[in-house]
Amino acid sequence: MTRTFQGIDHIIVMVNEIETSGEQFSRLGFQTGITQKHETHMGTHNKLVVLQNAYIELLGVHTPTEINAPMQMFMQGGDALSSIGLLTDNAENSRIALNARGLDAMPIMPFRQTIANSNEIAYVNIVQMPFNEKLGCLTFLCEYEKRELLMQPSHMVHD
Repeated sequence: MTRTFQGIDHIIVMVNEIETSGEQFSRLGFQTGITQKHETHMGTHNKLVVLQNAYIELLGVHTPTEINAPMQMFMQGGDALSSIGLLTDNAENSRIALNARGLDAMPIMPFRQTIANSNEIAYVNIVQMPFNEKLGCLTFLCEYEKRELLMQPSHMVHD
């Protein structure tokens, strides 16, 4: 059986006010990164709370788009955990293995995160799974090129 993932990569907390949410995490003792915008067509921005081997992504909508319409609907209920991202080293092989198990993994969605204050880009291939009612959130797989750009040791220092 093909190993589809190596562990939890990150969790996503959907937030209506990204700066306020970042301040709340800071008061808890976490170091939060600066707010970064995703690709224009996504209309989203985030702050990361980087941990040892994973991170918490505070994700918000700055410009309503067709792509982020489901996020807008989700956030009407307030800030909440929305997704669990699982780390994989091969998104396509994992997608095929999941589909062979009858799990209806969606086609790969390429994504890129421009790193603030640099010209560097972290590339991510995402494989979305259907909503899991038992978990109460979305699950997806992430395959990275340059994950280390997100996982800076200096960002892992918390109070």
